[in-house]
Amino acid sequence: MSWVILVLLGLVVLAVLVATGFAIALVRNSRRQQQAEAAMPFPSRAPLSWSGSHVPEARLHRRIRTALRSLDQPAGALSAAQLDAQVTLTVTAQEIDDRLVTIAALPETEKGPALQAATADVADLERRIADTVVTRPHQPPSAT
Repeated sequence: MSWVILVLLGLVVLAVLVATGFAIALVRNSRRQQQAEAAMPFPSRAPLSWSGSHVPEARLHRRIRTALRSLDQPAGALSAAQLDAQVTLTVTAQEIDDRLVTIAALPETEKGPALQAATADVADLERRIADTVVTRPHQPPSAT
């Protein structure tokens, strides 16, 4: 009879360990999803797997994300015209990103021309963002 209790106790401990492992996996996945969403200044439909994938659509998505990061400026550092340009570029980036998600769903035989056009659009977006980025002069640290 005591071995039955030990087996039941072992099963309970095993069930608790499995549940704990599942909860930890859910929390990690949630954090990765939040980080991926926080990296884009707009809600992206891109799958979480694109954060490390090597498919062309995922690489283009990451290029967009990287280019948009260079637009980050401290509050008050942008003029109205620069802010307008930044918003326009962000909207363009979101449109291209949405198109990448759509392209990913296409059959392989139809992806070629769409990917070429998207690649050209991402390169143009990167160039336009580089032209827009405000370069701030280096300020030496104040002497105290």
